[in-house]
Amino acid sequence: IRKAGGPMITLFLLGAAGTVLGVVVGMWVIDGKEVFGEFYRGIGGTFVATYTGGAANFNALAQGYSIDQKSPALFATMNAIDSFFTLLWMVCTFAIPRTALFLRSRKDPDSQHLLEERELISGVDEDTETIHPLDLAILTTVTAGAVWFARLTSKWSADTLTALLSDWELTIDDRGMFYILLTTIALGIAQLPGAKRFTRGSQLLGMFAMYLFLAVLGTYCNIGVVMKQGDTAIYLLQFVAILIACHGLVSFLGGALDRKSVV
Repeated sequence: IRKAGGPMITLFLLGAAGTVLGVVVGMWVIDGKEVFGEFYRGIGGTFVATYTGGAANFNALAQGYSIDQKSPALFATMNAIDSFFTLLWMVCTFAIPRTALFLRSRKDPDSQHLLEERELISGVDEDTETIHPLDLAILTTVTAGAVWFARLTSKWSADTLTALLSDWELTIDDRGMFYILLTTIALGIAQLPGAKRFTRGSQLLGMFAMYLFLAVLGTYCNIGVVMKQGDTAIYLLQFVAILIACHGLVSFLGGALDRKSVV
């Protein structure tokens, strides 16, 4: 966290700025206020949310603007388009840096070591682990314990914070607090001496879960749902394509300021 935290946070903020810029530019290009009507602000806010905070934020903003209630078909179309472009962009983030490094190494032999380092970081060997059934048992026990403790204390923590913030009329949801606590516990465990001993296998299971996530994204790419929306779907596709392009441009240009970040 100490080594990678600064560059990662900086690039995240740049990427978020690129997303906001992409929404503004995309809406301007397609005249979003005219083509989307009452859903203009909701669509823009929802796609800012999903490309800075993920699917949970997508649903939160869509529900906040009542898109899911006022136009379930539009909501389904937005979901399908979001899944399609998310999957496409994730492929690009894997492929573009590696391709750039490969081309650079061919022109500049001195940069060959960068390609070799990248292969060490993202190659198959890095995601390959030799684990014993006991390792899986320990990992499962630690994980279950973390989930149990987070669930046990989430309601108390949420109620306590809600009471402390009563002057601001803010309410902390215990479900949201559960995820905050679980994330904090996971980060805390990772800092313990000898953490690798009782988290062996997490890399393997984590990558497997990532592959499942990509498969789920693919199942949401329902082209039939998109086509039923006609012109609205076409405008949405154009809008999100412009959004992603602006986000990618800002992210990669920002990362180019630091050779290690961009690769």
